[in-house]
Amino acid sequence: MITQQTQLSSNDSSTVRPRCRPKPLYNGNPEALGWALDVIARIIGFIAPAVYLSVAIINLAKLEAGCDISEDAPECNVRVHGLRPSSLITTFATVVGVTSACCLPFLGAVIDYTPYRRILGSVTAIAQIGFTFGQVFVTESDWFALFIAQIFNAFFGWIHTLVVFAYLPELTDDAKLLVTWTANFHILQYVTLLLFMAYMLGI
Repeated sequence: MITQQTQLSSNDSSTVRPRCRPKPLYNGNPEALGWALDVIARIIGFIAPAVYLSVAIINLAKLEAGCDISEDAPECNVRVHGLRPSSLITTFATVVGVTSACCLPFLGAVIDYTPYRRILGSVTAIAQIGFTFGQVFVTESDWFALFIAQIFNAFFGWIHTLVVFAYLPELTDDAKLLVTWTANFHILQYVTLLLFMAYMLGI
């Protein structure tokens, strides 16, 4: 009897979390933690830097066209590679949007009905890291090649986002907990964006 009580008490004590140990994030769910970390990585690694890269590409295109890049300079109407500098980003967005609209339904079927979801997510994440790292080397001589590369970067970004959101409903069977986590992910996304912008403006 004493032995049985001792075993029960030892089992109970093993399930009790010590007070000094912090509560695990997302109830110890590694997939939910991975989702949160992916949100941070997508903001810092792709979305926020794209804002600064867009400004750099427009200014470099103006320099190649021989236009003034000061704030009060008139509109640059000289075409570079067949486009006005002010039209580069809108053209970029149009190409990425049309390509994504045509390809994402097919890729969504691959993600939902084949065992390649995780592989696709890993490949697109690695591709985005490589393309984003290339932004460091933007210069007056290679800006257009980098601009073309960023089209592929954005396309891989949409695929990766599609893969990540496919995991979202599977994080938990508790609907209320999923709503709480989803709200937390969005808060984390915008807080990360604000902190990154503050850091860049500080620099």
